[in-house]
Amino acid sequence: MKVLLLFILQIILINHTMADFYVHHWENHHEDKSGFLLNPEFKYYQTNTNFWTDGSSFIPANLNTYNRTYLDTNLAYGVGKDLTLFGRLSWAYIDLQHDTRSGNGFGLSDQTIGANYQIGNFKSGVSIYLQSQVDFGTYNNLNANSEAIPYLGDGSIDVTTGAFFFYPFNKKFILETGLGFTWRSLGYSLALPWSLLLKYSPTHSGLHFSFGILGVRSLKSDNTSVSSSEASSEISQDGAGGSFFINAVNPSLLQLKATVGYQFSPQTGVYLGGQQAITGSSAAKGVEILGGLYFHWGDAPIMQSNLQMTPKEYGKTNKGFINYAQFEGKVIRVNDRLNLIRVNKGSSDGIKIGDIFDIFSIDQNGSIGSPVARGRVTQIKTSESILTITEFYQETWVEEGYIIKKPLQ
Repeated sequence: MKVLLLFILQIILINHTMADFYVHHWENHHEDKSGFLLNPEFKYYQTNTNFWTDGSSFIPANLNTYNRTYLDTNLAYGVGKDLTLFGRLSWAYIDLQHDTRSGNGFGLSDQTIGANYQIGNFKSGVSIYLQSQVDFGTYNNLNANSEAIPYLGDGSIDVTTGAFFFYPFNKKFILETGLGFTWRSLGYSLALPWSLLLKYSPTHSGLHFSFGILGVRSLKSDNTSVSSSEASSEISQDGAGGSFFINAVNPSLLQLKATVGYQFSPQTGVYLGGQQAITGSSAAKGVEILGGLYFHWGDAPIMQSNLQMTPKEYGKTNKGFINYAQFEGKVIRVNDRLNLIRVNKGSSDGIKIGDIFDIFSIDQNGSIGSPVARGRVTQIKTSESILTITEFYQETWVEEGYIIKKPLQ
């Protein structure tokens, strides 16, 4: 039912949307249940060169530089276990340096709304997500043209639907790949946006990075009467100074992207990065610098890394034989990204904030297996508790149904 609602959303909005693939690439926006993400981001894009239809580069006549500065606010909310709603509010400032038409313009640019639905979360940690998003302009190019100022976008309305595949090599390294299909209004070409990224994230706090390639492939269905060779002179009159950043015919592009940052906790972090166009056709050849902050809210409190704790603070590492109290609980929900688990025991069972528990796997025959991780109680209710995983004994994933036991100190 939820999957059906996701595609109904796409159909309803199909006539009201635009995707700015030069600076906003195809990326997964999944958020865990009841989780809320706030991600303010700064981007600076600069170009003075285009890729010709054969992939060679050239500088448009009379164009010196075309610069765009963005302030994006990305939002995402996990409505349920699988469904996420997300959006982006974007403001832009354009500075065009051109021999005959220099100027600047600013205001709300292309915005995004969309939904993401997780259709697979396998025991191996592999996850599959469906995503549909709508990108739409909030500006008037007719007014910009009459005032002889740069356009804030090409004014098209785009709908993109596709899927993402997450493959975890371990708890820290993840390979993320995605492929979408984009419909564009105003006769612009259909396109296939895609991404392939390797990501590293710390368990709690520390450095994180990502590196990969991003692209968009035109299906060359543009039905405008302007050929690529003619577009350069026409675009120079409509606010982009000859740059194929906007109004390009059948554009395709391949870019490299890298980011590095520091995660203060699973809820907060900061990052810097950039991306560079390396090849394309009828597209702008530009470079981008970016930076941002991210904040997560949800069930989780602010957590401290086990690397910053003493053994006394998080309990004794499970090395060798450990005696356990005659007490067992069951894992009823798992949040792998935040290293949190919810268990079916709470204050009425004698659990207190700060209590330490070991987490045991369940064998195929239903018997209790070996300990896989250790956690500490960080939130508590009458009949439920939240445990933050402080260390792993094995390179594995905690699953619903696993058993918790309290070690005797």
